Amino acid sequence: MIVCAVACSRPLSMPERDWRILVEDMREHAIRAISHLGDRTLEDFIKDALVQDGVIRCLEIIGEAARHVPEDVRVRAAVVPWGQIVATRHILAHHYARVDLETVWRVTRERLPELVAALTTLLDDAP
Repeated sequence: MIVCAVACSRPLSMPERDWRILVEDMREHAIRAISHLGDRTLEDFIKDALVQDGVIRCLEIIGEAARHVPEDVRVRAAVVPWGQIVATRHILAHHYARVDLETVWRVTRERLPELVAALTTLLDDAP
């Protein structure tokens, strides 16, 4: 028999969560993904399944949190590609066999630093 347990420090109901927590989760996991990737080249990333798994999991969390950020908050941070982030999470979670590791590497290297900056600004400007 296989037993699975999940420890949760926060309530499971996403719609009830304050949007600041969701955005902070996004920011934190973007920073983690960048850290996991480090200075690895694309070739090194493709060879390292453990790092791939860590980065992909962070991207999934970013997308799931983004999915629950209210529309009025999304409008305030129009520079964030909310729809693309959610769509990426959908592909990573449900179409994992089609994941392009080069795209994952490029998004993490080139786009996540921009996302961290935008989310930091959103949080700093929050009422």
